[in-house]
Amino acid sequence: MTQPPAGGPGGPDGGATRWRAPEEESEAARQWGQPPPASWGPSPQPPQAWGLPSRPPAGIVPLRPLTVGEILDGAFQAIRSNARTMVGTAAVVVAAVTVVSLVPQALLLDRIKDNPFFTQGAQASVADQLDAVTGIGESRAVPLVLTFVAVTMLEALLIVPVSEAVLGRRMDAGQMWRRARNRLPAALGLAIVTGLATLAAALAVLVPGIVALLAGSRTLGVVLLLLGALAAVVVALFLYVRWSLAAPALILENVGIGTAMRRSWRLVRGSWWRVFGILLLAGIIVSIGQAVITVPVGLLAGLPAAGEPSQYASLPATFAQLVISGVGTIVAGAIFYPFSAAVSALLYIDLRMRREGLDVRLAQAAAERPGSSEPA
Repeated sequence: MTQPPAGGPGGPDGGATRWRAPEEESEAARQWGQPPPASWGPSPQPPQAWGLPSRPPAGIVPLRPLTVGEILDGAFQAIRSNARTMVGTAAVVVAAVTVVSLVPQALLLDRIKDNPFFTQGAQASVADQLDAVTGIGESRAVPLVLTFVAVTMLEALLIVPVSEAVLGRRMDAGQMWRRARNRLPAALGLAIVTGLATLAAALAVLVPGIVALLAGSRTLGVVLLLLGALAAVVVALFLYVRWSLAAPALILENVGIGTAMRRSWRLVRGSWWRVFGILLLAGIIVSIGQAVITVPVGLLAGLPAAGEPSQYASLPATFAQLVISGVGTIVAGAIFYPFSAAVSALLYIDLRMRREGLDVRLAQAAAERPGSSEPA
């Protein structure tokens, strides 16, 4: 089996040169006294219709601007061609988060097992209901934080084998780790920065309503808050889509957080609705697929507490419920976290092929180093 060198295809920088933006690579070439690479220029072939392949596929997708169906199909093809690396890594990461979260989550739920809300339901007092909701929220705080950190880094890792699968190459977990490990802190920082920036922008549009309420204008304040809430959703959605390709840019181009955010902003410009539609469709697929797995498992998780007066009647029953639910979480995450990462990577590649002629450079890279035909 032909494997790329330890640093990844494209040279000792782990492939960053191949993925770097045209203006950045040209500048790097000038600094070394060399002319800009010819592959960054326009293709000598006349442009062809996007509905027809301009060149045969080298890997999971044709090396030309992609259709929506090709992006979604390519995401599944990436998982199939790198199942051991992508699904295996995702399963290990999700399993680790699940196992680490089990004990603190079970202990926190055991603290509220005697709350009347679990036996009386809506008939319990408001104070008991609030206490139960607060306790459940506290029990899920640890897994939520761990999942955010783990999934952010996991998707950053999985972008790398997808980029190689586009060239018809396979990558094992060790090669993936060596290529992306130095970028994982930056990927986590990117997720935090974009999340905080989106939250701040969404909260900012609520300020007029809050100010009006504090000033005593109740009617005006309520109206402004309702309008602000609607505007906050729009602003958050707009920023999420505009920065949705920052992670692939950060990993594949080996740039900083600010540069990655600007790269995503420029790439999505003029294609916001298309990117939004593909992300929405991918999100629906993920939600349905996860529900198919987790809902039946969730029903099974209720069996240890069957016949008990409370859902969390005893610590062993609670622990058993969390273990069963965790199995469903691991299976769903192993399949659909790689799918989400693959869609993001392929969207980034598609927009670069449309705007920067990346398909020409990728075709040259694929021809220089053919991929392996052995199964992953």
